[in-house]
Amino acid sequence: MPTETCYMCADNSVSAEHVPPRCLFPEKKDLPPGVNYRKDLITVPSCDEHNSKNSLDDEYLLAVVAAHFENNCVATDHFQTKIRRALVRSQPLAQTLLKNVKPATLDGQPTVAFEVDRPRFDKSMARAARGLYFHEKGKKWEREAMHVHSSALRDGALSKSAELGRFEQLMESFNIGKGWSGANPDVFQYRLAVEGQRLIVSIQFYRGMDVWVLSGPGLEMV
Repeated sequence: MPTETCYMCADNSVSAEHVPPRCLFPEKKDLPPGVNYRKDLITVPSCDEHNSKNSLDDEYLLAVVAAHFENNCVATDHFQTKIRRALVRSQPLAQTLLKNVKPATLDGQPTVAFEVDRPRFDKSMARAARGLYFHEKGKKWEREAMHVHSSALRDGALSKSAELGRFEQLMESFNIGKGWSGANPDVFQYRLAVEGQRLIVSIQFYRGMDVWVLSGPGLEMV
């Protein structure tokens, strides 16, 4: 029987990679009795280069995603437990997040905002999109270009409502329905479609942070 290869490259698989990273799903010790957000997690075959060597990037992705102000209470509680422990344990993570921190106001209350490393975030989300494609189709997405957009990290001229509308139209053209996949929707759910040589993956974290990953041209070309 041939050896299974990594979902990202041609190297042999040595482990199972969680898509998205398992750290985004709260541990049982941080949850009330009977609550489980780690049931039926998605895994794909992976080489070491595309799994364990991404642990710092996975922690960074968790901190960025869980900090979004429109998320549900699952994200808030996760930030107060798992992420606080990670910040104490990992000096590189703390230094990265606390760099360029600025005071901000949310609903009249003082808080802080931090600068997001977009290349790092985008790389993690593109990797997740490829993993979800492998999970759905049983094969690698071979094309290189991936464009990541998020209503939480807008840097273009479109307003949030306009950007959401643009993606809803795009998903309709790809025949993506309103139904979501994912066993733990309060943490993560997704929709995926392929049209010709174009892939689109719609991801939602903690019921509040929407991310879209497109292969080929970016949103401005849609």
